Amino acid sequence: MANPTCPTDCADNYIPWAAAEFVDCNPETEPGWITKLNLGKPGVALLGDVDGDPTLANWNTRRGAEDDTQIVELYGIGNLPEPEEIGTVQIMGSNGYIRTRTKKRYTLTFDVQQMSKAMYEAMREQQCGGVHQMWYSAAGSKYLFGGLSGVYATIKVNPIWAGGEADLLTIRIVLTWDDYFAPECVEHPLAA
Repeated sequence: MANPTCPTDCADNYIPWAAAEFVDCNPETEPGWITKLNLGKPGVALLGDVDGDPTLANWNTRRGAEDDTQIVELYGIGNLPEPEEIGTVQIMGSNGYIRTRTKKRYTLTFDVQQMSKAMYEAMREQQCGGVHQMWYSAAGSKYLFGGLSGVYATIKVNPIWAGGEADLLTIRIVLTWDDYFAPECVEHPLAA
């Protein structure tokens, strides 16, 4: 994943928002809920590695694959709250300028309510745990979060029986990862 290049001394100190274009009348917005979660095996090739670009055909090939390049797409409702700060490092520039960078723990919670025996058994098997590459997006979004390489995250999965008469059995997927930066954002192949 490509991370931002941070300044190393006072001369490089800048305001990154200056490069962003703010629009008063018709601002670009992004839905604030996650509706799609894509999972792949650790080490799955980058999205752009099949025929060299992250096109719709490439994405569809990966979703339909039955080998180590497979990406599974799940539908549900998820959230990614503000990350927990878990540590800081101090980086000293050539002129003695010190910058503090904070490492964060991100936790994405994703609830799937589509239920079948096969879905339930997949959830049980996933309870073995492990690490997956993952991407996420919102319905109607033109962006895919996780970049071309995905985010490596540990996975925890459990059934939730809420107990209410109108409640549905829910498979709760919790993905956790540590990083200094939020996941990279790229144009979603399915938005083309």
